Amino acid sequence: MAITATLGGANDTRVTKIYVPAQTVGVAGLPDVDATTKHDLGPVIWDNTASKYKTTGQMSISSSEIDLTATAIDINGAADISGNLDVGGDLTVTGSTTFNGGTLTLGDADTDNVVFGGEINSDLIPNTDNEYHLGSSTKEWKNLYIDGTAHIDTLDIDNNATVNGNLTCKGNLDLQDNDKIKVGAGDDMQIYHDGSNS
Repeated sequence: MAITATLGGANDTRVTKIYVPAQTVGVAGLPDVDATTKHDLGPVIWDNTASKYKTTGQMSISSSEIDLTATAIDINGAADISGNLDVGGDLTVTGSTTFNGGTLTLGDADTDNVVFGGEINSDLIPNTDNEYHLGSSTKEWKNLYIDGTAHIDTLDIDNNATVNGNLTCKGNLDLQDNDKIKVGAGDDMQIYHDGSNS
């Protein structure tokens, strides 16, 4: 059934309430809203479980801000955001996440934490060679497990080093005065320089 009628009078075009019991209402021919036109509709109350706006074209809302007071927003299709997205609360993403282009920054202070619940399944390569550190003198990593070859320009060991296999030195082995090379199970053979004898 189609109804063609005018709601409101010439001096007052406001509609305070529309009650629609489980039906679909289509309103055609609404003019564009500008700074001089006001459509002051009261609440639209639906007696069924959900409100539905269905169109084969495009629905445009021109406003500096859209304020949604709902506690949850359910989007079943794809969301295309061409501008910036600001999230003030927690963000949970289920499924694969891809960040394309630009710079990805995690945290803005050293008090923030970046926690990996999963495992890294790719190479971890710095963008600039010989520029960034892995840990610091006051915040050190603990154990380092490497199954391949460690290519290190300079190795500075603060405490002890244990070599279970062979140790090959292609350069000089520099020992300071009174530093000893101990040989044997009981260290019964020692090679060292006392600072005066060669």
